[in-house]
Amino acid sequence: MNYSVSFFRYRRSLINNKAILSTPIIRFLTKLSPENRIRTKSAPLKPPKKFKQVNSQTEISLNETKAISIPTHADFPQLPKSIFSEPWVTKNWLTLSELGKVIEGSTLNSRREKGVHQWRSTYTWISKDGKKYVGTCSTGSKIKARKTSASQLLAILGKNGVLAEISKELEDTEKERKKLQKEMEAIGPRGKLEIYNYAASYLSIPQVKIISHTHGNKFGTSKAKYTVSIELEEQNIFVEASGNKISLTEIEACLQFKKAVEEYHREKSPSSSSNSHDYIPGTSSNNASLVLNHLQAKDFIFYCKQLLPNSSVITLKSGNLPNIKHEAGNLLHSCQVMLNGDPIGTETFAPKYKDAEILAYLTGAVDLAKKYPEILKQFFNANRGVSGKIVDALIPVPFKISHDLLSFISKVTRPILSAHVDEPIDPRIEADQDYLKFRRSFSQKLGADEITTRNRHLRTKYEAYLRNSSFQTIRELRASLPMNMYRDDVLRLIDQNTYSVIVGETGSGKTTQVPAIILEDATLRDMASNVNIICTQPRRIAAQSVARRVAYERGEKLQETVGYHVHMDAKRPPSGGSITYCTTQILLKQLQHCPDEVMDSVSHIIVGEDGIMRPCPSISVPGKTYPVEKKYLDDVIDELNRNYRKSNCLDSCKDTQRYLQIEDDLKKEPSMDFNWKKIRDGVAGASKENEDSLIPYNLIATTIAHISKSNSDGAILTFLPGLKDLEEVRKHLLQDPLGVNFSNASEYRIILLHSLMTEAQNIVFEQPPAGCRKIVLATNIAETSITIPDVKYVVDTGKLNEMHYDPMTRIKNLKCTWISKSNSRQRAGRAGRVQNGFYYALFSKNRLDTLSVYGVPQLLRSDLQEVCLGTKGLTLNYSIKDFLSDAVEKPPPEAVDTAIKDLINLGALTKDEEITPLGKLLHSLPVDPDMGKLIVFGVIFRCFDPLLMLAAASCERDFFVRPPLKRREADAARRYFGRNSNSDIIALINAYREAQEIRRRGRYSEFAAFMSQNFLSTATFENIQKRMIQIKEVLVASGLLPRPSMKMYRPDDRVDNLVNENSGNQNLIRALSLARCPGNLAVRIGSTSKFRTKTEGDILIRSGLNAIRSASSSHLPKNALISYTSMHKDDNQTLCLRNTTVISPLTVALFGGPLSQKGANLRTDEWISYRLNTNSDNLTALKCISNLRSGLAKMLSMSFMDLAQRKSLVDDNTRRDFSSAIASVLNRSETEIAPYNFEKQPYYSLGAGTRDILWRTNPRLASSSGQRP
Repeated sequence: MNYSVSFFRYRRSLINNKAILSTPIIRFLTKLSPENRIRTKSAPLKPPKKFKQVNSQTEISLNETKAISIPTHADFPQLPKSIFSEPWVTKNWLTLSELGKVIEGSTLNSRREKGVHQWRSTYTWISKDGKKYVGTCSTGSKIKARKTSASQLLAILGKNGVLAEISKELEDTEKERKKLQKEMEAIGPRGKLEIYNYAASYLSIPQVKIISHTHGNKFGTSKAKYTVSIELEEQNIFVEASGNKISLTEIEACLQFKKAVEEYHREKSPSSSSNSHDYIPGTSSNNASLVLNHLQAKDFIFYCKQLLPNSSVITLKSGNLPNIKHEAGNLLHSCQVMLNGDPIGTETFAPKYKDAEILAYLTGAVDLAKKYPEILKQFFNANRGVSGKIVDALIPVPFKISHDLLSFISKVTRPILSAHVDEPIDPRIEADQDYLKFRRSFSQKLGADEITTRNRHLRTKYEAYLRNSSFQTIRELRASLPMNMYRDDVLRLIDQNTYSVIVGETGSGKTTQVPAIILEDATLRDMASNVNIICTQPRRIAAQSVARRVAYERGEKLQETVGYHVHMDAKRPPSGGSITYCTTQILLKQLQHCPDEVMDSVSHIIVGEDGIMRPCPSISVPGKTYPVEKKYLDDVIDELNRNYRKSNCLDSCKDTQRYLQIEDDLKKEPSMDFNWKKIRDGVAGASKENEDSLIPYNLIATTIAHISKSNSDGAILTFLPGLKDLEEVRKHLLQDPLGVNFSNASEYRIILLHSLMTEAQNIVFEQPPAGCRKIVLATNIAETSITIPDVKYVVDTGKLNEMHYDPMTRIKNLKCTWISKSNSRQRAGRAGRVQNGFYYALFSKNRLDTLSVYGVPQLLRSDLQEVCLGTKGLTLNYSIKDFLSDAVEKPPPEAVDTAIKDLINLGALTKDEEITPLGKLLHSLPVDPDMGKLIVFGVIFRCFDPLLMLAAASCERDFFVRPPLKRREADAARRYFGRNSNSDIIALINAYREAQEIRRRGRYSEFAAFMSQNFLSTATFENIQKRMIQIKEVLVASGLLPRPSMKMYRPDDRVDNLVNENSGNQNLIRALSLARCPGNLAVRIGSTSKFRTKTEGDILIRSGLNAIRSASSSHLPKNALISYTSMHKDDNQTLCLRNTTVISPLTVALFGGPLSQKGANLRTDEWISYRLNTNSDNLTALKCISNLRSGLAKMLSMSFMDLAQRKSLVDDNTRRDFSSAIASVLNRSETEIAPYNFEKQPYYSLGAGTRDILWRTNPRLASSSGQRP
């Protein structure tokens, strides 16, 4: 029989839980030892005898053992499985060679028993301390002897605790191995590059050497072994590592180097701790981009090439390291930089030539930096963008202008230059304090009879409500809220104090009940007509939904006694007994521009957030909430793994795995004290931003599916950062995760709740049909103040989108960031408002501990121009800095300084920070200050309507809609409206005017169809119209415009033709859009797909008419000049321009930054240098252009002086003639510039009858040349 398999199986007795031999083994022993026969059926099994104590060289034979207790892999899971399944195979023990070794010995015994030769086999374990443990067996079969003696050795090792000791050592070794592996992963495959970067920050070059050794093995073949050494002499660091593989040996050496660096910095004094570098002159310890590293090295070498005396030639010497092969089988590449044939730096090597080249440039840069420190200092002080790359000081732009155009310019400039200008008035002149007020209509006070009538009406109506049995359920529900239980205390607190604080926990009814309690009490006392309550809410959806809820609870329709007022949507109740919910911004604007009217007409102001800074009386009201069970990421993963195959829900998505790894890494303590990677050029910061923006869509969809499968009732609310994330999760849900068919509309209703989706804001509160579950995917719009009644489950990604503005670079960045702990509590509370709930946080508890208590205040992440201008508009006796320094979290001083500087350049403030008349006007307009100045330009240059529309549109959502599934069609529609203008603002004007004309006809169905077919937003259109009316009211009140007939206030009528004489001039519109913010100018870099500004390089255009997908497909000319409204960072942290317009060199010379003359050249803002191409004398051309620029400045100065004296800007004939002349000059310059004859683009078919509407109704808006394309 062959017992090779069954002999080593075992089972455990359920009675004594001791390992005993299984039945096949018992039969085998019985056959060999009749005198020790073991009964297997009728007789119960006896416990095995205990082993006698053996010394280190005891030999145990089979005959000495009645029942052998053999350990198994289950007893020692840390040990290899093979030593338990096949202990007689000595190579299975080789994995334990560092702890001991097994020696096998087998001999033929001449003694015969019953005619059979006896084989004696021994297996000996020799531990690392020299102790021996022997297992022996003598039997007639050599195989049986080997197997039995090996099993005996295993039993002896188990009995004497050797296996336990080995297992513990292996466990400790495994922990060390994993720790080492993590540290090696932290070093990464680019560990050598980090070492070179670290050394470069000290202007040092590490000496890295690799030596190959060969050694023989037992088979007689040679095997390579490598030694890698790294030396940094300046810090007295030398490490080396050896191994069979180059890559692993390099990583091990890098790891040792890292530890040596940590030790070096630990030994340094606290004053020069690990967080500070001995940076070289010209660098900054606060700016990683100013540390010499591999990203700066090549640029520095070629920077030196330009400045070094004599002509320098940079070459690369490449080759291979002989006799040293990488694991891939290729020789290592070597590289060294040569300057004029002489080597600089050191020879470097890497498996890939590109990596070797990077290292070579870095060592060469360090070498040059040590030789030429002054050049290094110049290099660091050079103009560079946020990426750290140097931006050239000047960029040449071709400028073609004819003799005829120059003559025309000279002719039109003469009158304005010779015009008489009155003595400049003090720009701080005090105008009438009321003349710029942004007035709103407030209801007049009621007369005595009206008050009595109103009070009687409201009391009768309220008493009828109390008697109506149909409202019984609502009344009982209201009465059960904690706030109504404290009704008398709340009223007493409010009546006896000017300021009161009511602290109401979640679910107490503070938002809905406090205003109602005040009004109802006044109603019963016949004083309701004296009560007009304003209650603020953080978001428009909150104000709208709460107003509807309170009206419903009072048995009324909206606008009877309860209403709301949000941006561009006011449904206010009549004055004299009213409650109005509004956004904080609405109340703030009213208090800014007409505080007396507000305070005279409002009885109570209820601020929905804790905004009271001074101590005042308060009351605390407990909440009415239900328990919410919180589950964090580890709990969620455990649930998924217990219920489903892991690969089915998590393993298939790389992003999910990466996200889980990031969260898992938070549990581990950092392994290094000194982070040398921080010296890299923004890599760590960019990496963190990329990690923060990672959304595990697969995990989110799987969690929602798991909840749907596990429980059948209750809506699921999921918090996501933005609209793109809502769409992605919906797409993943429709792929049936875990087999749940979310596309079945009868069972699931998926609702996307976003501020752009107004329809969903109403649908989300509706109860779904029976058997249908609501899945709400929402941004943080659903976080506060609104209650979705049937929500039982909340899935929280822990992320939100926040707009951040960098005042130093003027770059806006919509960042996906982690929420605060306060946000987390609010989101969890959404699940326990009306029933017990569950909160699934898809982040770890460790992540929760790292979150800030509250989010970043808007004051710290916004452009402060409007805030600073508002400060001077309201507090003339305080400096801006002093006023803002009293903020709870004051903004950085540099951000305030930048905003003040921008306002001074805008003309809104004087140099000593006094507000000017223009500043007063800009403060009163409901747009940003720069857009307000654009409107003023529209009046001055008689181009009012289009610029007014652009300013109004800048405050709204994008007019052009791009549905995810129809983006190509939407882009084609925008191109049609662009009319080959290469201008997003012209496309916007054309689209708005065409929509306006169709709307003017009065057939709403035709208008709605047009908007839908051409991917235009109806809501944005209506908001633009409303805002235009508001702006016109302010301009008329300020005297900037003449007071027109009442028809001007109709949204479909334009202002008088007097201010629109040049409204059809495209080129003037382009020019004035640049004049709004002259710094928003970019130039295409040659024929590439990239652009640069004065301060930034490598910028892209990825949206709009001028988007460049590839350099070869672009229709833009070489070195094209582009104006833009804003610069943003996309999801990949790439700088992108938005709302771009192609403009001519003459436009930039006239309306761009400061114009200067250097010899025979003109420059704009000291970075654009014009290469004049003219058939006239260059000096004559320069003089004509400079005079025209001076005339333009003089006209604007005259206009602002008139504004200060409240003169109309449309009555001056000289200004009128000059503005028309400027428009003509711009038109004529366009026809002379060959590079700007753009290619024709295909039109998008809009359908019969709509394509030519714009041309018939307003052809002046369609083309600068007056010709149809």
